[in-house]
This record gives sequence, structure tokens and C-alpha cells, in this order.
Amino acid sequence: MSDHDRADGMSTSEARGLPPKPDPMSGQPRPPKAPREWGGRAASSEQDPDRVGKPPREGPLLECYTPTGRGKTTSALIAGGLTAGGATLVYGGFGWVGFWWTWVCILGCAVASFLSARNSTCAAGAEWFFHGGRWVRQYELTSVKVKMRFSLRYLRMTDRGGRTVTTFLGDLQTNQELWDLVYNGIRHSVAAGAETNWVARRALELRGVAGE
Repeated sequence: MSDHDRADGMSTSEARGLPPKPDPMSGQPRPPKAPREWGGRAASSEQDPDRVGKPPREGPLLECYTPTGRGKTTSALIAGGLTAGGATLVYGGFGWVGFWWTWVCILGCAVASFLSARNSTCAAGAEWFFHGGRWVRQYELTSVKVKMRFSLRYLRMTDRGGRTVTTFLGDLQTNQELWDLVYNGIRHSVAAGAETNWVARRALELRGVAGE
């Protein structure tokens, strides 16, 4: 039974306590604000699908994130800061400052984050998410997992068509409206049985949706 076929007029998603799925063309109604760890707004309002990229034969591009030079530098500083914070916890203080290999690790994380940010443009429609030439249908996900790379969290999504996208979670959450669209699809997919890991359930606040 589809979301619109219930005799009592209530959609399946509403019956599960989930926000409704937006219309694939208009994007309305927009999903509610999704929880996030990273603040800010989109670094660019670029909405040209020929430049940002979108899947073929899918609905219109609604939101995107395109990093600026300042955004890439900020990502590098955050990555370095998080790595330094992790070292402080491991050493129980600032004893790590005297070890050269710790500084190399911090610098490596910062450089890796800066280089990664160069290719972090991502976009979303009502039903799809696009990043790095890859895309998924966000209401047809079979797997939603968060992986750690050094101190950074990366979201990996796979849909029923076998398509997979991996992206830095901070890029998704920089534009609240972009993240709202993707997160609503994630919640619906997880409620329908998509596989998750404990990092995703905690970081994305999916425990109740995943039945825990």
C-alpha cells in the first residue's frame, strides 16, 4: 500500500510518526529541521545543475553546498582541532605537544580535510542526493552507516539500485535545508529496514527510528 492509498487518509509515514515525503518536483512540504553537529549555512547559493551536477532523469535540484576558500580553510582548522582534542584525551593532558609524530598527525588531518573539501560539492532534490559524480535515492536506502576517518565522520549510503555515495558529514550539515532533505529520506529508509551501524544511530539520532 502506498503512502496515499490508506482509506483513513493518513499516510504510512504519518502512521509511523515520520514527516511526509516531499513532492518530487516541488519539494513541498519541506522536511522539518534535522539535528546536526556542524553549524553554518551553504557557502554558495549555486543552483545551476549543469555546474553543480544532478542525476539524469530525476527531479529538480533543490539545495546544494559548494565550499569556498574560507570554508575549506575552516574545515582544515576544525579537523586539526578535533585531532588535537583527541590527542589531549588520549594523553590525559597536553603532554603530546612534545612528540613530533602527534604534530604530523594533526597536520596530516588538516591537509586531508582541506584537500577533501575541494571536491565536497553536493546537491539534493526531493528524492535524491548527489556528490562526486555519484548519487542515491534517499528514500530507497538499504544501508546507512557512519565511518570514522581519523577524527572525522563520513556518511556512506547505499540504495536499492546498488548505488553508493560517501561524503563528509560536515558538508551535508553546513546547509541546513540540504541536510533536512537528506535526513528525512534517511529516517524513512531506516524505519523501512535499512541497515545501520551504532555510530550512525548515535550520530544521526536514529535509535528510536531503528527500533532501539
